Amino acid sequence: MIGRTESLVPECVPEEDEFDPLADEFISKQRRYVHFDLPLSEAERQNFSISRAELARRSFWPLLGFVQGDRRLKIREDGTKFFEIKPREIKFGSHGDAAALEYYGRLLSREYEALLQEKGLTSSVLAYRSGIGNNIDQAQSIFEEIKARGDCIAIAMDVSKFFDRIDHKGLLEALKQVLHVDRLPDADFHVYRTMTKFAWVDTQELKRKL
Repeated sequence: MIGRTESLVPECVPEEDEFDPLADEFISKQRRYVHFDLPLSEAERQNFSISRAELARRSFWPLLGFVQGDRRLKIREDGTKFFEIKPREIKFGSHGDAAALEYYGRLLSREYEALLQEKGLTSSVLAYRSGIGNNIDQAQSIFEEIKARGDCIAIAMDVSKFFDRIDHKGLLEALKQVLHVDRLPDADFHVYRTMTKFAWVDTQELKRKL
């Protein structure tokens, strides 16, 4: 399938070049999309830091959200082609909140990497890790592994709305496992609550109000 993305609120959408799909990490650069707070400069994003005490008492802005239409080309059984519009809900945080969560994510990543090392899973788990190459490298390594094994079964699947339907209790237990604690510290619990009990504002409604 090939597709093209269309949105009715382009001024609220992060610029297309903000994420480099060939890089193994998100690139920190200035983001100018409209939100409740002012954009941060590239230097401010790169040098952003927050203490655990500050993070524990941080008041996060509501997310902004809109429905994005992904136009996909599909082929019927008789060979005829048609376009299908697939609605996709998009929600994104303010500039300061995004920087704070990005900083927290780097701290959590260290604990996660240590757990993978402890469990002997560093060569098996690929998702949401830095420093292990890009998607193209990983795909190539999988094809090479299949070719080397010869007689094997490879399973590919796409879980619909995985993050929308993830069990919050399971997420909490996983987070405690990564941090090696029985009860989350205040800062980590505050981030967890922010991610699972968030508020959001529709961009179109906001434009009408303003």
